Formats: sequence, structure tokens, C-alpha cells
Amino acid sequence: MKIKLTLIIFAILYISCSDDSVDPITPDVVEEEIIEDEIVEDEEVVEEVSFPTLVAISKNVGYYYAMEVNSLADNIEITNLSETLDLGNFGSSNVSFYDGIFTHGSLKYNMDTGYQAKISQFNFIESNTFVLDAFCDPLNLPASSQAGLSGSKNYFVHTYLNSLNSVDAPLYLNSWNNTDESCNEFLLGNGPLYDSKLFGNYFLGFKFREMQDENFTLNSELWLVDLDRNQEPLMFEMDSSFNFATINSDTLYLTYINGDYKVYDIKTNTLINEGNNNAFSEYNGNYIFKTSFSENQMVFYKPSLEFTTSSAFTPILFNFSENKIVDLNVKFEEIFTHLVEKYNESYSVINISLDFKNELVVMGYDNSRPDDIGLLVYCNFYGNILREVELPYSPDFVNIIN
Repeated sequence: MKIKLTLIIFAILYISCSDDSVDPITPDVVEEEIIEDEIVEDEEVVEEVSFPTLVAISKNVGYYYAMEVNSLADNIEITNLSETLDLGNFGSSNVSFYDGIFTHGSLKYNMDTGYQAKISQFNFIESNTFVLDAFCDPLNLPASSQAGLSGSKNYFVHTYLNSLNSVDAPLYLNSWNNTDESCNEFLLGNGPLYDSKLFGNYFLGFKFREMQDENFTLNSELWLVDLDRNQEPLMFEMDSSFNFATINSDTLYLTYINGDYKVYDIKTNTLINEGNNNAFSEYNGNYIFKTSFSENQMVFYKPSLEFTTSSAFTPILFNFSENKIVDLNVKFEEIFTHLVEKYNESYSVINISLDFKNELVVMGYDNSRPDDIGLLVYCNFYGNILREVELPYSPDFVNIIN
């Protein structure tokens, strides 16, 4: 036993003294050096923050530009969409940018054939383009008629009215199915549309029906068309309390300025939720708009009552399941002060995008100079500024791609 014990003690002493880089007299110093190395490694990992790739669209001097900002570097890839899609001067046009797809719809009037509809798209998610020079039959309408276009990935639509000035003229919707190349026509009552949007396979249109001058009351209609099922359109009668409507997947959301809201399952045309919240008591400014959802939470915008703020609107995240507002902690005044101090000029918010997965708020800013320079500011849901990217053009539309 004594021999074994002596060998063990000798082995321990040998191991302790055999490493020239370790001072056995100051073991605490060794531990501190190791800890410091570990901290430095952790800090290096934290500093490498990854952001989602996004695309901003700008119209500048008659041309449409796409500015793609990648996840890590601040370099910007610019595409002249007007040249890539050969947009040219094709009469009146409608432009939209949703779900990573830029859509330019235009109408050109010809004395012999009437209106010809053209759709041009750039899909930034799939990195491809699509151009359809004409769809459905030419619209044999007089030059004074009203017409409009919009498109999604699978459908293109145009609406038209035989007379721009007549509230009794029938309103038609032509729908082009890009999968089987078929065209369908729908009657949407009488009178012109005031606003409309295409939500995938759903068309939503809003129009004023009549005005009661003595009470300054506007009555209106909301038309819903399911382009997949090719059924008769649904019409919702609205009064002056109507605020805005939007669609997420197969769900229709209606809000009113008295605070009421109603949620419908479109497939079954049944009311699945309703309630009241002061969040909806102010006009949104858009009767129909497309927005972001996360499960049963919706982003919408309220007009800003503070004239000193850098934004004309404030983003609101509303939870329909719990009937409450979720605080996004976006401190507009602090961001505005920071930008003025850093860039020595004034900026104003023109659009806001939310990335629920990474808990990011991305704000597109326009400056006060005539050169139309833009800026993107990234904040987290805790209100901290994480990134600023200067743009060569003002970001009229912003989409988070991934």
C-alpha cells in the first residue's frame, strides 16, 4: 500500500510540473485567462447578427427600381424593373408589391379594339419574371369608362364600368386564371369601385352606394369574389361606421369605427368571431388593405395624433383571440431624434414591415431632400435600433422575402 500511494503522489506532482505554460503557484490567473477567452468567443458569436433579406421598390423619375438588401452585408442590389419588364408608357397603370411579387398592370386604349390589358410581374422569391400582353377579351368600352387591374401569383383581374359618371352603370370583373388560362366574368352590382385588392384567389372590392346629404351619411357595399370556386359574389352592406376590411388565408376581417369587429370564415360564409375594442375606433385611411398576420394577430395602422412625430401612422398589433393590443415598443420620437442627430436632416416614415419570426420591425424612411434618398431602420420588438441601411431611392414599398 505504501508503494502504491507513493507512486500516485509522484504521478500527480509530475503532471503538475510538466506543463511549462502553467504556473503552479498562481492557479487563479490561469482560470481567469481561460474565462476571458471564453467570453471573447461568446461576444464574437453575438455580434454576427443575421437579418432577413428584403426588397424595397421605388418609383423615381418615371422608372421603377427594386433595391434588394441581403441578410448580413449592407450592399444593395439594384434592378431597373421598368427596363427588365419593358414597362414603357402603356397608358394608365396600377402597381402593387405583395408577398415578394411586384405586379404592374396597365391599360392601353385603342380606337379599334378598345382597352387592352397587360400584366407584368417580377417574383423576387422565385427570381423569375412573367409578362402577359393581353388577357380575356379586349374591353370594348368608350374612352370615358373606368377600368383597373391587379394580380396575384395565380390570378389577374380587371374591373370595368361602361360610364365613368353614371352610378347606375353595371360594374364587371374579369378574372384570368393563370393555371388553366381561362377567363370568367362577374357582375358586381352598379356604380364604380372606390378601392379593391386581390388576396391570392380572393377579390375584395369596396364602393359607395348612395349618399344621404341631409345626414351626411355614406352607405357602401363590400364585394367578395372567390375566384377558385367561381361562384356568385358575396355582397356585404355597410354604413358610415365601416372602417376597413382585410383577408388572411380563408378568413375575412371587418372592423368599424365604433370599435366593433367581425371575423368570417369565407368558405362557409359563417361568423366565427366578433367583439369590440377601442383600437378600431379611428379611421385607418384605407377601406381595404393587405397586412401581416401571425396566427390570430393582425398588424394595422392608426393615424398619429402627434404632429411632432416622424410618422403619420402608428403600427398596432392586435390579438383577436385575447381581444387586446400587443405592445410593439416602437419609439418613433426617439428614433426620429437619433436620425436627425446622426444624419443632420429630417426623415419621415412612409411604410412599416413586420417580421414575426425574427421579431423585427423594419421602417422605410424618406428624407427631406429633393434627391429622394431613402433609409431602412431595423428595430426589435423591444424598441432597440439594430441596423440602418441607406438607400439610393425612397422605399415606396418594402417586402421581407425570407
